[in-house]
Amino acid sequence: MLLGGGSSCQQCGCVGDPCPECRHYTVDTWYLTATMTVTINGVNIPVWNGTGAPPAAVKITPNGAVQSTCFRVGSSAKKVAFRASYYPDVESVENPCLNFRTYGTISASIDDPNIIYSTMTTYPKYVLGACSDTGGVAGIYMRYNDTTQYSAAAWTNPEAIYLYEDCEIEYRDWLAGLTVVTTFAWDACVCPP
Repeated sequence: MLLGGGSSCQQCGCVGDPCPECRHYTVDTWYLTATMTVTINGVNIPVWNGTGAPPAAVKITPNGAVQSTCFRVGSSAKKVAFRASYYPDVESVENPCLNFRTYGTISASIDDPNIIYSTMTTYPKYVLGACSDTGGVAGIYMRYNDTTQYSAAAWTNPEAIYLYEDCEIEYRDWLAGLTVVTTFAWDACVCPP
């Protein structure tokens, strides 16, 4: 059993749970049924699960500051392309109650063939709660062992980013101001026999 004997189970607050084994069972199976949805400023971003062809990126027009500092004057479509993906998986976080969480990826790229390595990424994560937990709105976790939930997306550059300083500052500021909502959902837990 994941939470150990009676004393450790009580320390983890699962007193009264009719089926504490269900939590372990859920971790082993829940991510196979999980889905992830993403909206950015109310616009739905299709989520790729790693099978078949990835959906087309959703392109959003950035503010004037990004348009003027990042794009060439003659560029007709000044857009930032967003993609989201979720590969069913979980990671464990060592603490007295041994939480588990699932996570996805959202990336943003300046949609201009003259600009390379402009991808910024954020990683929405959801901590598995009680056995009755069937998902909810994800948070952004800054570090692997950090369980502090942030309301705004934290955008990072996983690869070297080569942008003019003014462009990078405006780009990061614009991304930080977006309303990013990520939700995870999965089947209800069923206690193992």
